[in-house]
Formats: sequence, C-alpha cells, structure tokens
Amino acid sequence: MSSANFSGKPRESLFSSLFRISLAALTLWWTPGIAAEVCELVFTGCPEDFSGDTIIVPENIIALSAEIPACPPPDISEGTIVDTTDTGGPPSIVFVIDHSGSMTGTGNGNNDPLGARFTVVLDLLDTISTTHPDAEVGIVVFREHLYFDTASNDYFADYFKALPVVRDGEPRQAYVQLLQLNQNYKGRTGKEVIEDILTVRADSVRQGDPDTLHRYVDLEYEPGFNNVQSTNINVALEAAKLALQEAQYPKEKRFVIFFSDGYPVPDNIDHAGKEPYDFVNGTSMPTTFTVFFNATPEDSSVFKLARVVEMTENIRNNGYSSSNPNSEVWTLQASHDALFDLLREEVLGILISPQTIVSTGVPTKMVINSESYKSQTGNSFVFSQRFGLNADLTAFSMNIDYRYTNQVTQQTRDTSVTVTFHVKREAGASLPSGISAVCWTQPTIDLLHEGTSVVGGTVNETMDQLEVQLNVRDETVSSGNVTVSSSLEDEDLNLSQSGSIWTKTFPRFVAENAEDNDGRLQHDSPDSIVVVWRNPNLPLDTVRIAVPFSVSRTLSLSAAYYFDRNADGFIDSIQVNMNVDLTAADLGAIEDFVKLPSSRSFGSDVRYVSAGGGFAILVSETGDEPRTGVDAQDKLRLTSGVMDHGGLVNASEKQIQDRMAPVIVEAIVVLGDSLGDTLKVRFSEPVATITHTRPFLFRSVTDSLYAGTIKEPDQNGTAFSSLVTFSGISDVRKGDS
Repeated sequence: MSSANFSGKPRESLFSSLFRISLAALTLWWTPGIAAEVCELVFTGCPEDFSGDTIIVPENIIALSAEIPACPPPDISEGTIVDTTDTGGPPSIVFVIDHSGSMTGTGNGNNDPLGARFTVVLDLLDTISTTHPDAEVGIVVFREHLYFDTASNDYFADYFKALPVVRDGEPRQAYVQLLQLNQNYKGRTGKEVIEDILTVRADSVRQGDPDTLHRYVDLEYEPGFNNVQSTNINVALEAAKLALQEAQYPKEKRFVIFFSDGYPVPDNIDHAGKEPYDFVNGTSMPTTFTVFFNATPEDSSVFKLARVVEMTENIRNNGYSSSNPNSEVWTLQASHDALFDLLREEVLGILISPQTIVSTGVPTKMVINSESYKSQTGNSFVFSQRFGLNADLTAFSMNIDYRYTNQVTQQTRDTSVTVTFHVKREAGASLPSGISAVCWTQPTIDLLHEGTSVVGGTVNETMDQLEVQLNVRDETVSSGNVTVSSSLEDEDLNLSQSGSIWTKTFPRFVAENAEDNDGRLQHDSPDSIVVVWRNPNLPLDTVRIAVPFSVSRTLSLSAAYYFDRNADGFIDSIQVNMNVDLTAADLGAIEDFVKLPSSRSFGSDVRYVSAGGGFAILVSETGDEPRTGVDAQDKLRLTSGVMDHGGLVNASEKQIQDRMAPVIVEAIVVLGDSLGDTLKVRFSEPVATITHTRPFLFRSVTDSLYAGTIKEPDQNGTAFSSLVTFSGISDVRKGDS
C-alpha cells in the first residue's frame, strides 16, 4: 500500500486586524489636576520564549513597545540523515490512538476495524527496543474521553492532576505515563506493561440486518466509566503534552505518533474546555507524525484532513525543538503491513538514529502583524511606532528572518521563524518574568466657561461659549483633535497649540435636531457634554470627561385670557399665566419672546406689568367694530431662547381664552303696522338664544325708561330680530335708544 505525503502550505496570519479601535477603550474620568499613568510592554527576555502563550499584564499596559529584541536564534537542523553507526540518543515517544466508532466500524465509518493502530505499536516497540532499550514510551487512547481509568492501573497517569479541578461531568480519565522500555516495574519491564495494556481481542456487533455481524478488533481493557464512541482530539493531544512534560530526554528527542481519522465530533462534548478544533494551532506540541486513516482515498482532500495538514504545518513552525520541522502527515487505507512499512520507512530512522546537520544564525528582519521594522540595533528591531493593544485580548504574529551558516560547509541560507502570542489585560495582574513596563503620564482634558473649569460641576443655559483644553503632558502629539458629543450629535474639533496646551472655544445651545460638524454643539435638555481625546495610533490611549448640562429653570406658557375692562368691546389687557413666578428682571426680558396674534390690531403702545401667576400685557385694540369673541387665530406664542440672567424659554403656544362680555354693535327698529315694530340687534359675538320677553331696555328722547315686549324672537349667531311692542309711549321716535 503506497502512502501520500501532505506537506501543506504556510497558513495565512490569523491576526491581521490588530489596529481596530475598541469601543471598550481605556477611559479616564478626570477631575482637574489628576492624570493617569499608562505603560508599554517591553520584552526583557526572548519573545520566542512566549510563543503560543498568553501574556497577562495589568490594565494600564496599553501598547507593545516599538523596540523588540530577537534572541540569538537556536541552532536548527539543516536536514536529518539516518546513520546506523550512530544511534544518537534514546527518544521519548507518546502514541496517541483514536478508538472512536469511525475507526472500529461500529460508528459512522470503518477506517481500522482490524486494529492495525494497536498491533503496529507492539511491533514498532520491538524494533525500537533493540536500538534504544532505554527509550520512554507513553500511550494515549481516546474516544469522547481518554480511554483509561485512573483506578485501573498503577501506570495510568491522572489527566486532571495538572488541572485545578475536574470539569463538571468529566470522569477520572488517564493515559499511560512514560515507561522506560527496559526498566523494571514491579517485576515487569515497561515494554511488557505496554504490551499487556494494548492486548486486543476479536469482537463483533450486529448492524443493519439482524443477521449481519460486523467484526472488529477491540482492546481487552475496558474503562470503569461510560465512554461513548465520539472523537475528542483536543483532550488526547493535551494528555500527550502532559506525558512529555515528564520526559527525561531533551525536547529534540520527544515525539508524538498520532493515529486518527482526524474529525472531532460531536461539538457538544467537552473538548478539553476548548473549541473542538483548537488542536489545529499545534501549540507547544513536539515533533508529531500523523497517520490519517481513510478508507476512501478519493475523500483525502476533505476539510477534516485539511485541518490535520494545517496542524502539522503549525507544529513544524512552533519553535518547540530543532527537530519539529520533521513533523509530517500521511494518509492511507489501514492495514498492519501498510502502516508498519510507512512508519519504518519514514519515521523509525528519525526516532532511533538521527544525525542532525546544524546551522547557526543571526536575525536579519522582523515583521509584526504585517508591519516591517524600520531599523536594527544589534539583535533588536525598531518599528515606526508602538503596537496598540485591544481592551481585552490582542493577538500578535511575529516573523523573524535569520541568516543561517552551515557550520560544516559555511554555506549560508535564509529562513524564517513565526512566533505567535497573545497579550491579555487584567485588573490587578502582575508582570510575568521576561516582561517589564515603561510608563508615561496621559494627557488631561478640561472644559471651561469664561476661564473657569466646569468639570465636576454643571453646564447651564447661560454658558453659550465653552473652551476645551488638552494638556498633552508627557506625550508627543502632532495634532490636537477631540470629539465633543451630546445625545444629539458628535462635533470633531481641531484644537490650536500653545506650548503643551491645545485649546479651542465652541458654542453650545439646546436644540431639537442637530447639524453634524458645523462647529456648534447642539444638545438636549437635560444632557451630558462629553469630550474625548484618542491617540490615533494607540486605541487604549484615550481620555474622556463628561459634564452634565441642566437648565436652572424653564419658562413656558400655562394659559392666556382676553379682558375688556371698560366694556367698550375692545381688548385692553391680556392676562398670561406662566409655569413659574416671574421676577422684575424676568418681566423686562420676557417681552422679547412674546408673539401677539397678528389677526388683532393692538397698536404700538404695549406694556408689560406684573400679575399674579405670570404677567399682564396692556394693549389698546383698534378696529372698525368690536370683536369680543375668539377664533383659531387668537393664539399667544412664546419663542425659544435663553434669558440673559438665566432661564430657558420653551417654545410654546396657547389658545387665548375669552374673558370679554359681548356688546351691542348695532340696534335698528323698523316701524311696522298694527302688529308692531321690528327690532334688529347685532352683537360683537354669538350669544345664547334670547327667550326672555323683555331682554332689552329702551330710552325715549321724551319719556323716561320703558320696556319693549319681544314677540317671536328670531336669532342667528350675532344677529337678532323680532316684532316688539313698547309700553309707556305712544310711538317710537328718532333718537330713542
């Protein structure tokens, strides 16, 4: 059976968006005289030592320094050859074996039903022990959980021993710790212990048709807990790393041999507390040889194999040891002979008798998150500016180019190493070893009115001009730009510099709508005026102040009334009721905001006088005839604005209410026949129906007061007419009233 080699291609950086500005940026709630200190992270050790790590730093760390060291590069392998006369040194090997249903054929798949993954390990141990009897070997078998039970065997290492707690619902899982093949363990060699643990038996299960048996190979060992036939690659490789932490041989002699069909499933199990495909990152993994079992070679390019190829590429480049570039992945249809031949030809020589050609080098170039260095001093690289951090977690990918010199031939070649790490900011964190901080004082912001700071106080309606001051303190600022915000809009202000102070004055006013970036801050009432300065190169280098705006008082109309105090049918005063009592100063200012009805002719002699609950407007209405009623045009209006001595006038409008009595505009008697005379009367406004038989009094030019008796009144709005008879005189004369 031939095998196919999948080298893969270097994966693209996962961290190309470092400089996105976080809305959760570091914020300083400032009062005058107080400034915050912020810092940059500086490597005092080797950045390469932090590859794959998350560096925890205090919250005042907001950037990575612009100067980054590159430690003298480790010796690397130019190549590996097998020399049977030089056995090199003994290896530490962990076999990681997938025992899921897709491998046995009892689940969704049938990739190794005859158990070549177990039997080949036993044959391989025979070969290894002849050359290196002191080799160390550990075993990890996995399904949903690790397959072994801590209670079953003295040689089973508790997977959770390195964890603070057992995760909820997780059984006490185990793996076979590293056993030296020739060492005696209670009367048996390590090789014999492993052979006993990997003893297999034939088994079968009925599938589909009740008469159809599926035969497969299973381990004689069974765990003491339920272990369903899922696939949990994360927990398996984490266990392998734990086992190799106890290895007595150096990192370049530590190896993982991984047998799987490479598909973590299902998503809802605990994949070692991580995302199911976390293993693809290859973090802290030693040299790894992966055999991808696949019963159908035409499917070898599906995404699950692609994930294993990506994992292998990451392990090659993770810097764990000089032998890591030897990591490889193959795919084959499983059989004992095919698997053994593959491992014998491709892997065995590296395990037991490698001879490494060593080159040493010096760093020549560094690129961090796609940004290249500007200058180099020794082994340190200087960039154009600091690298800003995100509020929580920031990913870094560092590529270092080295010029290597072969110590045998003196030939040179260039190569590249990728170092990836995260920086996480946490409250109260301490700096880890190999990291220091360089700090400086942040800028401060002040907001002033007529030279006096209003920070810590309140802006009111009389403060129509405000001044922003930015004190840059220890920072170098090429331009002073701030954003002034309200609930209605954001205004971007370009400040002018005077020494270390940048400043600008801007107007503010209360409005219902806003025009963005017109240089005027429009806001609601109440509201907050927020000023923010951001360092354009460091998202977390942000200073923010917020000052509340509130109106000392608000004036608005409550009601308005017309009065005709001399009963001539013309308006002579308007009573205006307000929501607040007015002072004498208010009375002199309020008239600028009052708009009288344009449908009335009040003349120019208009005076404002104090009146309970508001004020009165004294007027002299003129017109051809009186109008004592009101209509839709009789409205009093206040325009919006600010009174000079304080107080916000709300735009408001009220229908003026009628407090005038109707008057007679015209009265005519038309002399009639013997039935009586006709009286015609027109009023200054519609009146209620007249039903009284003697509603009018009449005065004769010759006689005293007399009354008329109304017959059959006829009234329509302001007009009234009816037959009338008079008592006390013989007839009606001209001049009677």
